[in-house]
Amino acid sequence: MNLLPQWLRDGFLNFIPDILGKIFEFFTTGLLELGLKLIQELLFSPTSLEILPFFSEVLGYAQTLAITALGVKTMMLLVKNATDAIHGNQQTTVQQIATNAFVSALFIYAAPWVLENGLIRVNNIMVEGISDMGVNIGDGIMSDISAPFSAMFAKQLMGLIIVGALFLGGIQQGIRYVDLFVLGVFGPFMAVSKADKGEAFDVWVREAIAVVFTQSVQMLLITLAFNAAMDASILSKFASIGAIIVMLRGPQVLRQYIYKTGTGGQTANVGKSATMQLIRVAIKK
Repeated sequence: MNLLPQWLRDGFLNFIPDILGKIFEFFTTGLLELGLKLIQELLFSPTSLEILPFFSEVLGYAQTLAITALGVKTMMLLVKNATDAIHGNQQTTVQQIATNAFVSALFIYAAPWVLENGLIRVNNIMVEGISDMGVNIGDGIMSDISAPFSAMFAKQLMGLIIVGALFLGGIQQGIRYVDLFVLGVFGPFMAVSKADKGEAFDVWVREAIAVVFTQSVQMLLITLAFNAAMDASILSKFASIGAIIVMLRGPQVLRQYIYKTGTGGQTANVGKSATMQLIRVAIKK
């Protein structure tokens, strides 16, 4: 025997999902608005080193110290060369050491400039191009979050996944700006290695490419994720989740690709070859 009337039981059973749905909507709506603002300011905006505090000042000190370190290293190489010549083990000439030192000095001042006016500028062009493609965000995701509670595992869960992706993507972009600060400041010190074998500077080039273009890669993937999430098919939902997962792995994926293909090393070698050619032409004149 039921103690409660049927109409009261039905009302009570409907009341619980409605309350839970309202609570879910209240929290996720606020998180969505904050996440969208975070991602628009960091991921969907062109990269600018000007927002980094004290970057120019610290970079100036770094370049001065790097030039000093280059002078010390060049003197050590000249002493070693003279010692090797005495023992008949000379492997480089004074002209080669001087040329490498000059190339290294050029990279000390050129590396931060190339980072800001070369790599970052190309990345920003790509960001603007992806923005022109259009991204379905805001109302579409909001409707997923505001869906009936009975549809949580179909639509609300998708909205919740995207909210989490927004926050994690925003955090990664914050880390990316710190990486750019470190790359800009330590680039001159890595360029000192060009006075000898140049391995450290080759690593710097690879890291610079990976860090800079992480933004455009992640932006493309999150654009795919947002647009796929708005499609009703289950395949599009899974494609959206897959794009989000790859997006959050973006820095590692791009870095592994660059190291496996040797892109950074080839770029650095092309730059060094072009500089050496210019020096030879200048000497002949």
